Amino acid sequence: MTSLGFALIGVACLVWVLGTSAASAIQVSTPEAADEAMYYDPNGLFAAPIPTNWIAEDQDGYVRIVTQDEQISISIVVVAGSSATTAIGDAIQIVSDDFQGTPVPDPQATPAAGDDSVALFTFDDGSSGGTLIQVYARVVGGNVFVMVLRGDLETIKLRQVQVDKIWQGVLIDTEAAATPVA
Repeated sequence: MTSLGFALIGVACLVWVLGTSAASAIQVSTPEAADEAMYYDPNGLFAAPIPTNWIAEDQDGYVRIVTQDEQISISIVVVAGSSATTAIGDAIQIVSDDFQGTPVPDPQATPAAGDDSVALFTFDDGSSGGTLIQVYARVVGGNVFVMVLRGDLETIKLRQVQVDKIWQGVLIDTEAAATPVA
């Protein structure tokens, strides 16, 4: 190999060493995530995450977690009972007393296997009016925790990560002895 070849290899190594040092200097620290905002039920039954740019509003008998532009809301209601399906009807009347809906046909509605400890009903899939209305209920002890999602379908698609953060992030206190709403 000639001295020109060695010189080119040396320059390439120098560029590589300086380049990786500069790149690593750029990534000196990783920013830490801010503390997650949480809503805590006044009766101690549950806690729910509140994503950035969402607001938790205490209502009469439930909490409503809503985007600042009010395009999406998730209401959380706790009712006494052992039937998720029955609790969905009760919760909808608490959240919206003028609601007149029937679920869209299966398979978007559960329970189908006869167990009524968990239920998910889609009352409007957004295909006709653009509004999605979906209700999930879960029996825990003698209470049923119900979440009602309502919002513009396209906006929900855009904020799906935040919606999932709430739906999947609710912490239920199985030891709480507080009285539910209904």
